[in-house]
Amino acid sequence: MYRVFELVSGTGILLRKESIRKFTLFFSWFTIGIVYWKHPFLAVERFSKTTIDGLYFKSDLHVLTQISLVNFTWIVLMGLYAIDLGVAIAAIYYFTRPYIKECFGERTGGS
Repeated sequence: MYRVFELVSGTGILLRKESIRKFTLFFSWFTIGIVYWKHPFLAVERFSKTTIDGLYFKSDLHVLTQISLVNFTWIVLMGLYAIDLGVAIAAIYYFTRPYIKECFGERTGGS
């Protein structure tokens, strides 16, 4: 469902629709609000275990300890949070600039 919102936003942005610009701003704030729930720790941990097990299997290293799995999981999780937050903050910054608002048809105050 998340991808559908992104596809609609992308199409509307290309067409310079003011309602889609506002929707994108709302969606960016929404993403910031739910980023913690968007990437649950247990799902990322399962992905990390699968990834690391594949790496260890190919390289003949020792079995991964639980501590290093948790550390790797937190690194991956922080990376996912940083990407989501970075894109959302960049979108909010960009789509609130006066020139961009004018391009989308919203008139800003002034003379």
